[in-house]
Amino acid sequence: MGVHDDRQRPAERLIGGRPTVRPRAPDRGAGRSSAGSGQVIPRADRHTVQHVLEAAGVDPARGLTPGEARARAELAGPNALPEPRHAGLGEQVLTQLREPMAVLLLVAAAVSGVVLGEVVDGVAIVVIVVINAAIAVVEERRADAALTALRALTVPETRVRRDGAVLRIPAPELVPGDVVLLEPGDRVPADLRLVATAGVEIDESVLTGESQAVRKDASAVSADDAGLADRPGAAFTGTFVERGTATGIAVATGAATTLAA
Repeated sequence: MGVHDDRQRPAERLIGGRPTVRPRAPDRGAGRSSAGSGQVIPRADRHTVQHVLEAAGVDPARGLTPGEARARAELAGPNALPEPRHAGLGEQVLTQLREPMAVLLLVAAAVSGVVLGEVVDGVAIVVIVVINAAIAVVEERRADAALTALRALTVPETRVRRDGAVLRIPAPELVPGDVVLLEPGDRVPADLRLVATAGVEIDESVLTGESQAVRKDASAVSADDAGLADRPGAAFTGTFVERGTATGIAVATGAATTLAA
């Protein structure tokens, strides 16, 4: 649904990819329509600030009510990256050897070596299966290590505006639609659509590799194909505020964030 269509039907908003009725009163399911997948509007910086605020059903001057936050938390879950499973080495190897292709190759090796007497061919197939399994295990362990490192970038607490008051809450309790307040030294706790900025620059090197901080501008609307480094209206989980202040609406939390993608 585009912006034009959204204006034609002001009671409906695109939330999590589905049209839904925007809540009209607090604590009456106000959060139920907002964040079934942990996200308010995919790529919210493609839209104007007003469009995002209407879609999120939130007034940035007041923020969510406690009831709205609880309802949204039930749908979106905690604002945290998934915990790595840390399977043992033996379990990882067996998992790879149970893959259909690995089983098929091992059967072929047995037929070749035992039935047909082609021992060299059979051994070669087994070696290939073992090498492939070893490579897969190494990649899996690297992925687990990377996820563990990413979890270290999440923040323990963040400042939000709820029911008109500025509070410091545990970052895992942040929900889509929350009004987040950023200042120098903060690490961004979720993917945000910025709604107000004052000389804010954010270090996004954890995502883009760029060493220089990026100037952000709440009035910017990004192109559909804009890369991470060319999205001044957005702030991303795990990035670092170097200077200035900003207010943003949480549009993706937990496993739905850019950092977890």
